[in-house]
Amino acid sequence: LTDLPAATLMVASIAVAGIFRPIFVALSVLTKETYAICAWTSLVDLRGKPNAFWRGAAQLAIIILPCLAWTIYVHSRFPIHSYGNRNFSWPFEGWIYGLAFQLSHQKFFAIVAMLSLLVQLAYLAWWPKADSLYWRVAVTFAIAACFLSDDPFTSDVSFTRDLLPTTLGFNVLLMRESPVRFRLWFLAGNIGLCTGLIAILQRTV
Repeated sequence: LTDLPAATLMVASIAVAGIFRPIFVALSVLTKETYAICAWTSLVDLRGKPNAFWRGAAQLAIIILPCLAWTIYVHSRFPIHSYGNRNFSWPFEGWIYGLAFQLSHQKFFAIVAMLSLLVQLAYLAWWPKADSLYWRVAVTFAIAACFLSDDPFTSDVSFTRDLLPTTLGFNVLLMRESPVRFRLWFLAGNIGLCTGLIAILQRTV
């Protein structure tokens, strides 16, 4: 699966500066193309700097053009298959369907995972930290998550994996909070991640 390496490269892009930042973002996008929605996040830091427009355009070119060239190459070499799946839908339509699906199948831990992700979305919306690149990346995926279709919500492993950047950003931002507030939000926002550990234990026992 490409989610973990793509998220790791995105975190690496936040940790570095200068020309290396868009390079790491470009590598992340090449690993998983949906990470292209984060191409704008580092442009905010260019405000007020000399030649901000051209520097921003250069960064976007570094991020987007390699993925675009690779996509054109792949489409030119291989036949296109349509799987009939919708990736996006009306706001929270996928969440509502997913909740109903998990309730009907009595998947308690998947429901907890969904609620934990909603806690993360609520935290990012309630305490915006636009000065943080972690927040901008996390909230970008959080906004995209509102439009997810029902397909990812049939499996808790799927939708938690899709929102890995949101979870990472949420936890990094929590480090700024007071100990009491940190513990409350950390527990509420991460308890759903235990579903992966439980799934592993169920398969091994």
